[in-house]
Amino acid sequence: MLALLHQLWPEKVIHHDGLREALSKYIATPNYWIYGYEAEGTLRGIITESFRWSLFYEGEAAIIEDLVVDEAYRGEGIGGTLVSFAEEKIIADGRAKAVEVNSDLHRVDTHYFWQERGYSKLAFQLRKGMR
Repeated sequence: MLALLHQLWPEKVIHHDGLREALSKYIATPNYWIYGYEAEGTLRGIITESFRWSLFYEGEAAIIEDLVVDEAYRGEGIGGTLVSFAEEKIIADGRAKAVEVNSDLHRVDTHYFWQERGYSKLAFQLRKGMR
């Protein structure tokens, strides 16, 4: 998984202890989900999602936070398979009134990937680090 995250965030220094803690909280918390795509014993992609309350939706929204497919396997439909699987899980769960996606501005090809799956560009996400 670490190799996939390095591909997703090549500029970021990933701290193993922090990642381990975040993963343990993902696993322990029902509002956070993480799924992997494995073939021939190799993790080829991951998708993470969470749920939050939203005044705009007057209920809960699901957020797909991370989607990464190993560069060696891109173009094989793995990303689409992960998204379809995640959406099916969200629908079966029944809580979310909408699904939102975060995608870095420079990932223009990724924006097209999401738009091809029915997602619309609606807003910019702004970020400020706190630590």
